[in-house]
Amino acid sequence: MKRKNYSSEYMLNKGLIKIIEKSIVSLMTEFKIPRLAEVLVENTKILYKNAFGNRDLVNESPFELNSLTGIGSVIKPFICLSIMKLAELGKLSINNPVSNYIEFDLEDKNNPIVIKHLMSHSSGIPNLGTIEASIGRKVFDLETYLPISDKKEEILRFINTANEEITYKPGEHFFYSNESYVLLGLIIEKVSGIKDFTDFINEEIFKPLSMNDTFFNKKDLKGKKNISIAYKTVLGKCTPQEQYFGYSGKAPGGMIPSINELINYLFFNMNNGEFNNKKILSDENFREMSKSSIFIDKEELFGEKSYGFGWSITSDFFGAKLISHSGSMKVSGSFIGYIPEKKIGAIVIGNNGLAPLSMIGELLLMSALEIDIINHPVMKTKSVFNRLIGKYNTFLNHYQAEVVTNDGILFVKMNYYEFRKMNNPLIVKNLEKLEFYIYVNGMKIPVKFLIHENNKIDMLIERNCFHKQ
Repeated sequence: MKRKNYSSEYMLNKGLIKIIEKSIVSLMTEFKIPRLAEVLVENTKILYKNAFGNRDLVNESPFELNSLTGIGSVIKPFICLSIMKLAELGKLSINNPVSNYIEFDLEDKNNPIVIKHLMSHSSGIPNLGTIEASIGRKVFDLETYLPISDKKEEILRFINTANEEITYKPGEHFFYSNESYVLLGLIIEKVSGIKDFTDFINEEIFKPLSMNDTFFNKKDLKGKKNISIAYKTVLGKCTPQEQYFGYSGKAPGGMIPSINELINYLFFNMNNGEFNNKKILSDENFREMSKSSIFIDKEELFGEKSYGFGWSITSDFFGAKLISHSGSMKVSGSFIGYIPEKKIGAIVIGNNGLAPLSMIGELLLMSALEIDIINHPVMKTKSVFNRLIGKYNTFLNHYQAEVVTNDGILFVKMNYYEFRKMNNPLIVKNLEKLEFYIYVNGMKIPVKFLIHENNKIDMLIERNCFHKQ
């Protein structure tokens, strides 16, 4: 794998660099990621940055830190920053109903959906599938026959037909909604008087942040030599594929920057909304964006998770608050995150939107905190699973079983008369105690693994003891 090594210029010690790069190369191989770039920063200093792989697999052009790559939903904090800027300019109020600004029919007049509900994915409207259908059609040749096109008027009309999909009152429940950000893009256009909301972002956000080589539209990329070739990965095979540029994906995920320019945005956020002595928002409005607006899940990997205005908020990332977002356009993806109290942040960009780029970003942050990456919950789980996979049999090879993984899920395949030939997911009950269970004919059957002092492993299923071979 070709790469340009930047690490010698920066401050992370060589031992940590080796651990990080070993994990990155392993994950790139596992998830078929042709290219990846990452950066780790502290205060205004770069601890580590590097680029792996090729931006063009045919010509083997190296992936550089200035390579332009789609980042998917990492655009969402930019959209919310634009809305907050318009609010500060007196053009709108985030507490006003959406219908005050655009034609919007999905609301109860007594309890309307207001702009901040769109920003925090708390409108009560579930995913309507517009961007998924468009990407499926344009990228994967999968037709779902959803009656939409790339015209903004038609997308709005489609959204307005979903009255019966409203499931919760506004502000009650988190439904991640790309359609909400389509609506926010339309609101920016309406209240700013600018035909394309991206022109507003260019003027009010990109220019102050010196993001002069960041784009949205296909025509703007013409003649650029640092464009990363997008690849769709199907059944382990990478095929060149143009990113989707239609309107349904523009505000939810259509931004194409380089990691070098995203660093400016990361510094802006880590410096409390200031970059090169310039502020885009007042301190109060900037802080509002990263406050919890809607609860998501208390069983998340790192404690309680919530959502603010364009940001995901994790309450306990090894004892600290993590503000982050990930994104995917299926042919590319990204992660950006920072820990305010520690003044550290990370960015990851790659060209496989189905790969766990957020986990790679979290591993980078862990290294800056000097926490062994094996303590990441996913790494812990993978380590346990890898130890358990293999072939098992009972006394004198009477019954056979095999433990395998598929898409990160542990399965046990069994072949004996009581269970017949079955392939059952092993559902975790207590990972530390190696306790699982399976369902057979609707019955919950406990499964426990024993690891002996001699490192031999047994699997107990009901009355049977299987020995790992």
